[in-house]
Amino acid sequence: MSLYFLLKFENNYLSFRLAGTRTRLRRPAYAIAANFNMPEVPATANPKAVEVASKIKDGLMETIKKLFINRPIWSRTALQCHLTSASQERMKQLLASIAYYWLNGPWRTLWTRIGYDPRKDPSAKM
Repeated sequence: MSLYFLLKFENNYLSFRLAGTRTRLRRPAYAIAANFNMPEVPATANPKAVEVASKIKDGLMETIKKLFINRPIWSRTALQCHLTSASQERMKQLLASIAYYWLNGPWRTLWTRIGYDPRKDPSAKM
């Protein structure tokens, strides 16, 4: 196996990074991820996520809140059908402020309203 490095000499320092790796800084989404084995689900959203999502007044925050009140568990695809005007970046901000993401278990890859535990609700099981 061969590894390729990109070398750069700048300000009397030699820096390198693995070729093909990301050069752009990641934009934080502040989302909360839950493990199926966690004893409790998140009760509150990350305050930074709420702050970021609330800065833009486009009406999408109220819409997504209503959707999660009607149905506490959503896939990203289903939400995108209801929020057609939301960009990918805006969707990340909205979801991080209102829901948490399951990493494993029966609700893997689904977004669940903050404070709602589907493991304790018999109607959440199919």
